[in-house]
Amino acid sequence: MRRIPLRQSISLLIAVISIIILLLIIFVTMPVVFRISNLSGNIQETQAFLESQYEKSRQLKRSVSELPEAITKAAKFSAAYTAPDTEVDTIRLMERLAAEHNIKQSLNISFREQGVAAPKRELTLQYRKPHYELSLLATGRFSDLMRYLDTLEKMPMHIIIDNVALSQGAADEEGVTTVNLRFNARIFVREIEL
Repeated sequence: MRRIPLRQSISLLIAVISIIILLLIIFVTMPVVFRISNLSGNIQETQAFLESQYEKSRQLKRSVSELPEAITKAAKFSAAYTAPDTEVDTIRLMERLAAEHNIKQSLNISFREQGVAAPKRELTLQYRKPHYELSLLATGRFSDLMRYLDTLEKMPMHIIIDNVALSQGAADEEGVTTVNLRFNARIFVREIEL
C-alpha cells in the first residue's frame, strides 16, 4: 500500500473537516437560525398582542373606575329632559312658580315632534328633537320677575329661553309700576325612558 505524502494527507484532512463543517452549517446551524428567526417573529407578535391586551385592560379598568361619575353625569343629563306627555305637570309647575313669586302669567304650551324646521339662523340638531314650546307673558314687579327667571334657570330640567322682551306695565294696587316679561322657550323631551 502506498503512503500518502504528509502534505496531501493534511490537505485531504482539511478538506474532509471543511466538508463536515459545511454540512453541519447547512443541516444543523441554518435550520436552527431559521427557527430562531421565526421564533423571534412569533415573540414580537405575541408581545404586540399582549401590549394591546394590556392597553385594553387598562382602559377597561379606567372605564370601570369612572363609571360612578358617568352614571352621575348621565342622571343629570337625563334630568335636563322632561318625560313625554307632561304638559299638564309643566303648566302646574310654571303656575306654582308664578304664584310663589307674586307674578301673573299667561302660558301657552305645545308639543313639537321631530323634524320641525329650524329657523335659518340656527340649523342645529336641537330643533329636530321632540320638545315643548312655551310662550309666556308674565306681569309683576321687576325684582319678582328676576327671581322667577333665576328659579327657572336653577331647575334641573333645562328650559331654553329665546326672545326675552321686557316692557313697562301698568301700576299695581300699591302704585308701583309693573313690568311685562314675554319670552318663548323650549323644553326637550326624553325620547326613551331611562
